[in-house]
Formats: sequence, C-alpha cells, structure tokens
Amino acid sequence: MTGEVPWEQVLQKLPFAVEIKNMQGKVIFSNEARRNLLIAKRMNDAENGKSHQTNGKEGVAIVWKIPIDEEYYAEILEDIIPPREMTGNNEDLSRMIYIAIQRFGRTGAETIVNEKFPFVQDSTQQKAFLDYMTITWFASLGQGEINQDESNVNLGFFGPLPARNCKAYHSFAAQAMIRAEGADERLNGKEIVLILFFIRTEIEHLFADRKEIYEMISRQFSDLKSVADIDSGFLNSLKEQVVSYAERKRKLAKVKTAREIIDAVQ
Repeated sequence: MTGEVPWEQVLQKLPFAVEIKNMQGKVIFSNEARRNLLIAKRMNDAENGKSHQTNGKEGVAIVWKIPIDEEYYAEILEDIIPPREMTGNNEDLSRMIYIAIQRFGRTGAETIVNEKFPFVQDSTQQKAFLDYMTITWFASLGQGEINQDESNVNLGFFGPLPARNCKAYHSFAAQAMIRAEGADERLNGKEIVLILFFIRTEIEHLFADRKEIYEMISRQFSDLKSVADIDSGFLNSLKEQVVSYAERKRKLAKVKTAREIIDAVQ
C-alpha cells in the first residue's frame, strides 16, 4: 500500500466515513466523508459550546474494523451527532419509518394506536388514509373470510404495497393474534391485529429478511395479555425495536460494501 494506488480513488467516493491505518494506528488515508464528518461535528459543537471525545476521536465513533492485510486495516466510522441533526445518508431512521396498529371492528377499520404521519396534512386525512390502507391489507391477507379460522390466518411480514397518494413511502404489514373479549369464536378467543409499517422507499431494502423481522415483531406481541395492552407506550417500544433493527442492517450493509471494495482493489 505504497505509492500511487487505485483504492484511494475508490474509497474517496464512498458515502460513508473510512480511514486506512497501519498496525501502529497511524492514519494512512482518510476519505472525504471522514474529513467532512469531523468538520461538521466541530462546527456543531462551536455553535452549542460543546466538545465530544469518543474513542479518542472528536466527533466520531469507531463502528467496525476490517483487516486488510498484516500491515493495514480499515475503520468505518459513524457520526455521533444526535439523530435530529443528521441528514442525507445518515438521516435519522426514526423519521423514515412510521407505524400504526389496526383492527377490523364492527364498523370497519379501527385504529388502536398510531404515530402522526408527516405525509398527511391533518388527523382527518390520516384517518381516511389508515382506513383505506387497513381495508386494503385485510383484503389482501384474507381477513374476514367466511371459512377463516386460527389455522389459516396469514402470519408473517408482508409487502410492499404502494402507500396511497404517497410515492416516497411503501406500506408493509404484519399480523398478530391476541386474546380479546368478544373475539370471533373461530379464532379461539383471539383477535387479529394488523401492524402497518410505512417505510421510505430508499431504505426498504433493510427489511428484506421477512422471517427475521416477523420473529422480532412476534416477540414484542407475545407478552401481551389482551388487545387492551396495546397503547402508546407499547407502540414506542415497537418503534424503537424496528429502528434499531434497521440501523443494525444499515451498518452491516456499509461493512459489506467496504469489504467488497477493499477486496476488489487490493
């Protein structure tokens, strides 16, 4: 890794921060994203009168180390600017994922609890939007069919479907079965609850592992004793789990991309 090497140009174009170091920790190369990350943090601290030290580096935290050979390794770094200050490739994922928990009641689609969506103008439009998406999903998954019983309920993580009048988001759904008074006898005293996810199209690839996602969602619902336990606190907990899952997948994707590039240019 001496002299004029092509990997410098390749790593320079990566959208995330990378440093190449020798085994003594000396920085051999920093790409533009890495330099901008530190500059942005210093500017932010200057405005707020704060200073941060993380792993000995102001404004950044080391996330992954990737060995290159016996002499060098790569570090992928993440900004420690709070999520509300992030933009672009590091945009806060909690503002790219929105959740509503629905049921099909006696009068049709009913909302148990939901977040406020940024892509609808007011509560009236949000109710109409959720009613439409709930009916669409329940029809797609076979909810309410005459011969439905507990054995043929479609359980899993499904999607995407278009989000009505919102091209920036796609809709995903999961179903859970929870004890409820007055529930359909064919479902053994349980009620089908529909969990709707509205995810920005540019990050929906993070939710490709349907089985893994559904297992995570199922664990959240498994401790509920009844539908009455689903409230804003439960929704917040579910949202935290989903966002944490997406953040983990995004970091793994960065490592995979960097590893492939480093292997290709060695």
